[in-house]
Amino acid sequence: MSMMTPMNSLPEPVAALVGALGQLPGIGPRSAERLALHLVQSESGQVQQLSDALLTARDRIQLCETCGALGQLPGIGPRSAERLALHLVQSESGQVQQLADALLTARDRIQLCETCGALTEHQPCAFCTDDRRDAATVCVVETAVDVIN
Repeated sequence: MSMMTPMNSLPEPVAALVGALGQLPGIGPRSAERLALHLVQSESGQVQQLSDALLTARDRIQLCETCGALGQLPGIGPRSAERLALHLVQSESGQVQQLADALLTARDRIQLCETCGALTEHQPCAFCTDDRRDAATVCVVETAVDVIN
């Protein structure tokens, strides 16, 4: 069984996004981490669509559009999407804006390391630049998320 990643080992934008997602009802720490890592690897257009849908839900109360955007995320079914959308409508504008900003910031600043494929803000990543790392040893993982789990 994998352990959750300590928040201080995540890049700051990802940690902020995990924190913002974790404040939503029905999203536990593990789900928040999985969603955040999925979002930072998503196409910019998809993240922008989700961000726009979040703001629209709060400002214009268009639940269907928001539910559709939220329902595209891994692990979020129609009922969870509806609960999240309703929570967003009832939230303060600042909280919704914070989540939208965290989504966009994480997507814009986080990338895959060109050497090992880990999530990073800088090239190469902290793993590849660590002097203690044995360059002759390779750790094979299925996805970028598995590197930090």
